Amino acid sequence: LPNRRFQFFNWLSGLLWVSVVTSFGYALSMIPFVKRHEDQVMTFLMILPIALLTAGLLGTLFVVIKKKYCNA
Repeated sequence: LPNRRFQFFNWLSGLLWVSVVTSFGYALSMIPFVKRHEDQVMTFLMILPIALLTAGLLGTLFVVIKKKYCNA
């Protein structure tokens, strides 16, 4: 893939990603439930990635340990 073409698609996908995430945030802020419970929603949205990361790391650790002891 030529560098010029790669850069075009790289910038295009970056702009698309930012547009989608910004639009999602704006739409989420327009929901009355979210407006009333903004603190709880923001706390949930900050904890969710940490919980998913922890679950992924624990799952990976489980698979690595299982492979290490089952293949021995």
